[in-house]
Amino acid sequence: MISAAYSDIGKKRLANEDSYFVSEFTKNIGYIIVADGMGGHSGGAVASKLTVDCIKGYFENNFDWKNEDDIKHLLKCGIELANKTVYAAAKKDSQLLGMGTTVVLCIVEGEKIYIANVGDSRLYHITQDKINQVTKDHSLVQELIDLGKISEQEAENHPNKNLITRAVGTNEEVEIDFYKFRAKRGDMIVICTDGLSNMVGKDEIKIIVANDDNLKNAVKKLVDKANERGGLDNITVAAVKF
Repeated sequence: MISAAYSDIGKKRLANEDSYFVSEFTKNIGYIIVADGMGGHSGGAVASKLTVDCIKGYFENNFDWKNEDDIKHLLKCGIELANKTVYAAAKKDSQLLGMGTTVVLCIVEGEKIYIANVGDSRLYHITQDKINQVTKDHSLVQELIDLGKISEQEAENHPNKNLITRAVGTNEEVEIDFYKFRAKRGDMIVICTDGLSNMVGKDEIKIIVANDDNLKNAVKKLVDKANERGGLDNITVAAVKF
């Protein structure tokens, strides 16, 4: 099992408000966090870093389980703790008011992958034949797609494509989606912020990572491709090859 990650400010932003962490994969067990912050002044960077640090701290003392229910509880508690921490920090500092962040939190246990998601950062599962977006965006555009008001093609250039409907830290409580699936040898997962997914289509993502045997190079190439197309946002990508 090999992992790699890379984050870049992009071409238009003054600061990188993304945060991430990739743990060691001891005995093929580990976890990944990717967060995309939002908020005025330095709020986005604060929210994403607080979220990553909170989850890391919680996992350092609680990263143990007996069954799938325990893993889901671990994911849930980590994000809920981050939500409370970010929300409390925003209430204490008027310059941070309204800050929040997306998060994709993924635990890998051998071939089994468990995911918790809030916002529009994504996790893709890549097999030899195809790429599948596992997580579902919590965004206004996704709601319009679900209602049949716009097509997925229209969503790509929708003026409100960056408006998310859920975030960590913006409310006292947070609603979390959970997913699980199994990977096979040779499969990959790619976790990214919308700085990548808004600039590089999922089929292109598959082609880029499938055509490079070096996962670190592949992740960097994904970021470079987003920057070639304008780099309109911060870009963070983490990947695991099984």
